[in-house]
Amino acid sequence: VNTFSQLSHLKFLSLSNNQLTGTLGDEITLLSHLEFLSLMNNANLSVQASFKSMTKLKHLCISGTIDYSSTADDREGFKKCSTGRWEDTCFCRT
Repeated sequence: VNTFSQLSHLKFLSLSNNQLTGTLGDEITLLSHLEFLSLMNNANLSVQASFKSMTKLKHLCISGTIDYSSTADDREGFKKCSTGRWEDTCFCRT
């Protein structure tokens, strides 16, 4: 059983500063009610998820993550946020 599927009503998730390694793929999209996701400062984490289907996700921060290989389509509806020093790698959806 996928752990993410058991957390489907989670709204806020911060995995920042955890020294995560490996790849985060589309299994994160099982968190269908997620509104905020921060993956900042996980220098050995590769994020290869498409966030397009996560319609409730309003805020995504990936600063300090080694690889974020999405396309513009994966972030459809998102724009860069003006949140201070992280604005180059934080995205918001209105």
